[in-house]
Order: sequence, then structure tokens, then C-alpha cells
Amino acid sequence: MTKEIFIKITGSQALDGDVGTVETSASGEYYKKDGKHYIVFAEAAEGFSGTVKNLIRLEEGRMEITKRGSVAVKMIFERDKKFKSVYQTPYGGFPIEIETKMFTLRETETRIGVMADYVLKADQGRLADCRIRLEVRAKKG
Repeated sequence: MTKEIFIKITGSQALDGDVGTVETSASGEYYKKDGKHYIVFAEAAEGFSGTVKNLIRLEEGRMEITKRGSVAVKMIFERDKKFKSVYQTPYGGFPIEIETKMFTLRETETRIGVMADYVLKADQGRLADCRIRLEVRAKKG
């Protein structure tokens, strides 16, 4: 994988038969250290002003996403595990819980693909059944 990459993240949320999808694409940087993949990129904060710096750390069976900026959160996706965090916005923070049901990581020399199905909860209640799909590919040039 090259240092310069393109990243595409697609998230879908389903609740009571309604499905919403959000997609973001960006250029970023990739590196590998101690057997772990690191992806760094910036994006506009949807619904808020400013940008968000993202760090995604991937390893076999696990993805960790850390966002910093106008919104901030740390989310961990690991099959059959629950992770609690606080999603910070300019209007305050709220506790969330991610319960990962399925996680796959596939990689080649020029691409990395990740998919995770999870339940998103807040205040002990189910918010949505979700899927996140991450596609990373080497930038040609």
C-alpha cells in the first residue's frame, strides 16, 4: 500500500424499517507499524462547522476509529464485544454503546476492505442496527 490513499466510508442505519445511508470520501495517508494499519484523514463535520481529524487503526479482528475536532469520539469494533464511549458535539456529549455483531477485514497490496455490523445504543436503548463499510485503496500517481 502506498502512503497516499483514497478512503471511502459508507454507513447505514436501520430502525423500524427505515434505512439511512451516509457516505464520505477523502484522500489520506496510510502507514503500517507493528502489524497494524493506520489511516489518517480529515473530513468536514456533517451538521457542524469545522473539520474532524480521523485516525483509523486496523488489526486482525478489530477496528478503532478516533475522531477529533468539532465532533470527538473513540469507537471500537470487535466481533461479539461491546464498547462504551461518549460522542462529543459542540452542543455537549452523549454516551453511546457499540455492540459489534460481525467484523471482516480483507487486504491486498493495494486495497483494504472492512465491514462491521453493529447495534448502536444510547441510555441502554437501541438506536439502530448499523453497518459500516470502509474501502481504502492506494492512490495512483
